Formats: sequence, C-alpha cells, structure tokens
Amino acid sequence: VVSAEDRSFIVDRSYMRGGGHILVARDVTQMMDAKVRLETAINALPVGFAFFDKELRLVACNQGYTELHQHSQEWIASQSIENIISNIQGQVKGAKSEPLEVRNRWLRSVLHAIETKKPLSEIVQFENSHWHEISVLPVQCGGIITVANDITARRILEFGLESSEAQLREILQAQPFPVMVLRIADSQILFASSAATDALFGSEKSTSSDEMKKQLNRHPEILKPICRALETLSSEIQEVELWRKGGEKFSTLLSSHSIKYGGVDAQVVSFIDMSSVLYDLSPLNPSI
Repeated sequence: VVSAEDRSFIVDRSYMRGGGHILVARDVTQMMDAKVRLETAINALPVGFAFFDKELRLVACNQGYTELHQHSQEWIASQSIENIISNIQGQVKGAKSEPLEVRNRWLRSVLHAIETKKPLSEIVQFENSHWHEISVLPVQCGGIITVANDITARRILEFGLESSEAQLREILQAQPFPVMVLRIADSQILFASSAATDALFGSEKSTSSDEMKKQLNRHPEILKPICRALETLSSEIQEVELWRKGGEKFSTLLSSHSIKYGGVDAQVVSFIDMSSVLYDLSPLNPSI
C-alpha cells in the first residue's frame, strides 16, 4: 500500500475468531527506495547482469540478461537455476547437435562452481554469432552474481585481424564498457576507448583516441593497480579495486586476455564499474 505521502507499507490481515480482523502495517519505504536504486543501477550496466540470493532465487536482473535468455524477468524468476543454465546452454552455437553428455558438461561445471563458491568464466558463441563471456561470481553475503559480457569486438581483435586496425578501433570505441590494450613488455597503453577514459578521468577526457592514450600513460598511479591486478589475476574475471584521477577508489569486475596487437604481445583489458551496484545490494533484502 502506498500512502498519499508516497510512503510504502506491507499490510498483514488476520481474522479473529469472534469476528472482525486485525491489520498490521509495516513501513517498507526505505526497502522499496533501495530496490528502485538497485534496479536503476543494474539497468544502466552495459552487460547482462543478474543477482541470485543464497537460495539461488532471482533477486534482480536487467534487460540485457532477459534479452540473453529471450524470456521475461518473470519467467527467469520462476525457473530453477538448472533450467536457467540449460536455457543459456541451448542457445550456444552448435549445442543442439552435440551429444547430451557434452551439453550437460557446462551445466555440471557451473553448478559445481556455485556449490564450491568459486568464480567461473566461460567464453561461448551464440547462434546469432555474438560472443559472450559468461561469468558466475559468489558474493560475500551469499548467493551469486551472473555477468554476461558481449565480447564480440574483442574476439575479432583476438582473431588477429591487424589489417583492419582502423575498423577495430572504431568498433572498440563504440563499446559501452571500458576497453584498453596494454603492451606486456612495458605496460604502456596502446589503445584506450572513450569509455575507459570516462571511467578513469571523468569530464577531463579527451575526444582524441591518441590523446586518451597519452593521458593514461602520463598517470602511472592510475595504471599501477591495473598492472598489479594483471600480475595476480587468478581467473578470467575478478573483482579489482581501481583508482580514478584524484585518488578516488572504485570497485570493478576486471578481465584480461593475451593477444598479438600490431605484432607485439599485449593484453586486452576491460572492466565494469560495480561501485554503484554493490552499494545498493545490501539494503534490498537484509535477510540475505
């Protein structure tokens, strides 16, 4: 029930033996406000995102995640975690022609990762020819976060199409998530998308791709935590704390893959700013 003052209440009603009933109203305005903030933050993410509680029930997901499943949020919430994983597996390119044992292998590996609370990351190609990095990450309060990151542009880069570098740069610049290419030999930035400099410099970013690269290389204090994370990266995607110019720290999900870029050994680095989302997770359901 929403009052005239826009306060939200859950109302419980109990019948009395002698007739009549008792009403109990609980003010849940803060919880509902937290839910709205969470949904707004999740829907702003440029990836498919879903949060499941410790009972593996859907708490929230964004449009990118429903599009990945080709089903509504209500359908996802009504399914078991096994059915949700199987639905993803069924859309993988060539999966329908594979033996049942092969198709169930990914299902078993995901369920094992959930049970053992270990992060898991798999790169798969879907029937629409798009490549996705599907990650399952345990959260401290119990439950899991699932991230589906469209890495089609990065896969094109990894397939060694150096002759189309200008076109690749244009594709990477159009990606809504931050992308950088670092030379392994000296950790110099070879490419930085506008989304990367948006995240690290804010309004001080340059519109020139070359100037973006120069700005990052002039600030080793920003690159230092990224380079340190790459040295100790234990999985294809994990939570890493980065710094913006000015010293502000923010939490990210960072992934990296080794490639050949312009004939030199390099790493493609992409990350998602999780600070706003993680801030809103805990008020949603205090019992989780």
